[in-house]
Formats: sequence, structure tokens, C-alpha cells
Amino acid sequence: MNLILTLSFVAIIWPSLVLGHEPSPLQDFCVADFNSIVRVNGFPCLNPKQVTVDHFLFKGLNIVGNTSNYLGVSVNRPTVNEIPGLNTLGMSTVRVDYAISGVVPPHRHPRASEILVVLEGTVLVDLSHQAPKTSSFQKCWRRAMFSYFLWLFHFQQNVGSGNAITMAFLNSQNPGVVIAANAMFGSSPRIDADVLDRALEVDSSVIEKPYLIYKGSNFNFSELNFPLHADTHVDAPGHFYENYFEQGFDADTLDLIVLNGPELLVDVLRDENITGMCAWNG
Repeated sequence: MNLILTLSFVAIIWPSLVLGHEPSPLQDFCVADFNSIVRVNGFPCLNPKQVTVDHFLFKGLNIVGNTSNYLGVSVNRPTVNEIPGLNTLGMSTVRVDYAISGVVPPHRHPRASEILVVLEGTVLVDLSHQAPKTSSFQKCWRRAMFSYFLWLFHFQQNVGSGNAITMAFLNSQNPGVVIAANAMFGSSPRIDADVLDRALEVDSSVIEKPYLIYKGSNFNFSELNFPLHADTHVDAPGHFYENYFEQGFDADTLDLIVLNGPELLVDVLRDENITGMCAWNG
């Protein structure tokens, strides 16, 4: 009897579990009211008498984005914050423009699955998974469609000889995005280097002092170590004599013409060191 009651209860609540990912509309529309003092999962409804056609409108998905950045991509992602009429509808979209080699770094959406459509160019798509072991589905697509699943990490990169465009559709009005590199190296407070060493299974020298530059969605993670006076260089007089610096003999006064001259190109095999004999034979 208890088993029958349990199964009956599951059967009753199952549709709610399936459809309970986001609040379902109980009226024709529920335009988000961003000024309401009421706090709900999503946004409360704006008074229907205040709703206009502009609440359902978004312009700009037809415009090519600026890809002059570190990642070489432009992401145009209208969610409920840009289209208030999406509230309770459980959907949003995103356009990505890619320069050559442009990449959308590994990321996941905590509240949405995704369908990606390659409109122009050739795009490498990758979906990481753990069934039956940690692996990934990876393929180059041209004018094709690919699906990403809720919570799983994925990335895209333009691998063609020209620019590329993709459009994606997500089953959430506010899908969110968690970029793997940002989560590990850009969190505040910072994750301890020892934790990252063990998590990534690398030597502590690799992540001893990560240098990070975050500008919006752009980031650079690198480490460079070299002696102070490595390589051939020219010092300004002001580097050594303070009185020269006071008289204006700094780096800006160096004549770049005298720094130009013939150069020697040396072809060194991978397993050889650059020696005097190697340079002589160059």
C-alpha cells in the first residue's frame, strides 16, 4: 500500500519537477517589473496597463560585433534584462561574432541547455562530459546545429579562414554563464595557489604567482620569468647617471636609427643549443 502511495505521489509531482525549471506563465504575458520591491524567483509582473510593444523588442542582433579583443569574439546576449517580455517564458538567445581563431572559452550555463547554430564560417564546438568517463564531443561545423546540455562545460572556436557567426537559443530567460578560467583564477577572494596546484595536477611553479588582467570578458593568464639583464639591449644614459636623466638624456632621446642594422638569422634544430659555432655557421 505504501509503495502504491509513493508511486502515486511521484506521478503527481513529476510534471512539476520537469516543468519547474523556471516559473511558467499563468497569463498571456508577464513583463518583468524591475522596479518592484517584491522579490520572487525571476521578476514580478508589470501592470498590464503599463506594457508597451517595446517591452518585447530588441534591436541589434543583425549588427556585426567588434571582435578586436583578447578572445577575438563579440557576444551579444539579450536576456530578460534586455527584453523584459521574456519573463516567465524560459528562453533567450545569443549571437557571437568570431574573428579568425576567435574563441568562446570553456564555460557552462547553470540554468539552461543550449542549441547552437553556425550561420557563417567553420566553428569547432566542444562539449565536455563524464559518461562513462571524462571526455568530450568535438567536431567542426559549417552551417549546422549543435546542442549543449545543462551544466556541462563547452567552448567554440573559429577554425576557418574567415570570420564566423553563430546564434544560440537557450531554455532560460536568464541562463547565466560561468567561465572556467574566471572561476578558478579570477574569484575574489582568490583561490589559494596550493588548491589550484592540486586540482590541476601541476607543479607549484606553474601557478606560483598567476598574473591576471580582467577587462570585462577578456582575460590573460600568464607567467614570465627571466633575468633582469637577459638578451642584448641598450640602456639610456639616464639609467646609470642621475645627472644625465635630469638633463633629459632618457630613453626618449635615443636615436632609433642607430639601433637598426644587419641581423643574423640562425636556424637551430629542436634538440640543439645555440652555441658560438652554431651562430658562426648561421
